[in-house]
Order: sequence, then C-alpha cells, then structure tokens
Amino acid sequence: MKTDIHTAHEFRGDLYREGEERADLLKRIKAHLAETFPGMKAAMRCGGDWYHSSLTVSILGYPTADLSVREEGSAARRLIDAELKRFTRHDWEPHHGLRNVSLYTSTQIDPSLHAAALRDAPSLQPRLSFAEFTRQARPGDVLEHIAGVVPHQGARVEIVAISSRRLTTRAADGADNGDARRTPIQGGACFQSDGETVCFRHSGFASVGGYSHMRWLRAA
Repeated sequence: MKTDIHTAHEFRGDLYREGEERADLLKRIKAHLAETFPGMKAAMRCGGDWYHSSLTVSILGYPTADLSVREEGSAARRLIDAELKRFTRHDWEPHHGLRNVSLYTSTQIDPSLHAAALRDAPSLQPRLSFAEFTRQARPGDVLEHIAGVVPHQGARVEIVAISSRRLTTRAADGADNGDARRTPIQGGACFQSDGETVCFRHSGFASVGGYSHMRWLRAA
C-alpha cells in the first residue's frame, strides 16, 4: 500500500528487533543473506557516528548474475537492498522527512568486477592531478567526448561551476544549453589528465564499470 507523504508514520521491518546490539544485528544479517542468496559472496563494511549506524554490502559474486553487466548487477542489488530493509526501522514526519533511522543500508558492486569494462580505457600521461584540474578548470570550458561513456547531456558539455568534488555542467550545443547538472567526480585512480584530455573512471560522467575519455577545451 502506498504511503501518503503528508502523513506521519513509522516503518518497522519484519526482522527488526528493538534494542539489539549492533554486533548481534550484523551476525543476523550476514546469516540471513547467506541463507537467502546461497552462493553469493559479499563483504560487509560498518560505519556511522554517534547518531546513526550504517552498513554497506559490497557484492563480490552472485550465482545467477554476471555482475560486470550493469543491468544484472543492478537487479541483484535491488534484491539485496530489499532484504536489508527488513532489518531496519525509521520514522517519517511530513515536515522533516526521515528521522530516527535505526540503520542506514546500501549495496554496491565491488569495483574489481568492472576491470573488463575498463580494458580499453586510455592510460594518460599523468601531467595534472585531480586537485590541479579542479583549480585550473573554469566556467566556460568544454569537455568533448572522445571514447567510452557519452555524458547524459550529450557529446559536448560546458562547465558552469566546479568544486573539489563536483562539476556543474550543461549541454554545450543548443539554443538554451539545457539545464545545468551537478556531477560527482573523484580523484585517485578514478581520474587522469594529460593536460589536453581527461579520463573519468567509475564516477562522474562514467557509468559504474565504465569510463569517459574527453577532450578538454579551455575557454578563451
């Protein structure tokens, strides 16, 4: 039954236990996933702070899905997400949204499974670090697709704003240039630049398991 977003309510998963110690909860979740998805291989990472706990399940193998295929991996994640929600409780209040969440849960496909999708990714001469790129890129610069995943906004995107973790871009072609879009980007192994082109891997413009190689056209 669909919940009215204007009405306060409480959700309690059928496997939730009030006052359960986190260590005991994690043991129950691990055992439940092993029983529900026999043959699945996964790693569990716990986190959180004083106010809430979090659990991330990194899927390493799934018996009936090729996790390097995006659609199959997404389907497996949805099934596991549904099982994790059975262990949680949260309150919903129309003026404040979710609150008093017992456990934040999420799933991901282990990045090592996407190696095949990156086999053709370019290996650029690392002349610019990610931090240097974010300092040098300016509004008006254009990123033009060369290979890999084409950005959602098209083969040419214009940088509107840039921060240490996000690019705000819009389609570079078209009368009104379209709506601006904030795109998360990461450094380290996820980014390379030779000063003339940039390559985003596993984040930002690239789909999970892919890459976007783009020519960097600086504004005059």
